[in-house]
Amino acid sequence: MYEVVARNPIPWKPIVVDTNANNGIGSMEAIYESPLTQTYTLQFCPFAKGFQGCMDLATYSGQQDQNTPPTINFTVSKGNWAGAFQLLTGGIQVDASSIGNVPATNFRAALLAAATLTGGTNTAVGAETGSGTIETTGFTTTIKISGAKPANSYKVQFCTLNNICNDLGTATSNGSGDISASVDTRTQSGIIGTFALSDTAGFEYVAGFRVQ
Repeated sequence: MYEVVARNPIPWKPIVVDTNANNGIGSMEAIYESPLTQTYTLQFCPFAKGFQGCMDLATYSGQQDQNTPPTINFTVSKGNWAGAFQLLTGGIQVDASSIGNVPATNFRAALLAAATLTGGTNTAVGAETGSGTIETTGFTTTIKISGAKPANSYKVQFCTLNNICNDLGTATSNGSGDISASVDTRTQSGIIGTFALSDTAGFEYVAGFRVQ
């Protein structure tokens, strides 16, 4: 999670969903943005919906300067999800999930076939059925996919929840449909959104997680 401060988001605390169990269970150490007691709501906002239709996951109250902030547990409903988490207080976004500004691994997700995303993408998608992973360490993002279309070229993009995408580079599958590529993501640090791979058909893969 990143503290949202004007145009300079500050790295804060991680938010984790169990992608091994695929049961939607996740956790986050409680974040407090004020010395006053406030109530916070954690939400997940689906990709390409522009922070509309966000799901309430947990609500908690407290104030800054707690020595041992509690762990906030939550469960995301079933589906193939891409999007971002946000934290609200008084209806105002104060923190949100993003990438970068941290030398260690700061983002890790599955790469899901775009055609399978719950709620869709509000734009054209291809018909690929492969799967893979994506991980950002420092400002380097590594992509691995199997089952892609053989010998195909993709644009690697980082897309906001309003479906505005920035091109980061390209990735090409080999003759067996495997992809292994890396791109520099320093220009996307602190932007709220997720990764996507697209070709002439539209989005083919989007970073997210499964809940079964």
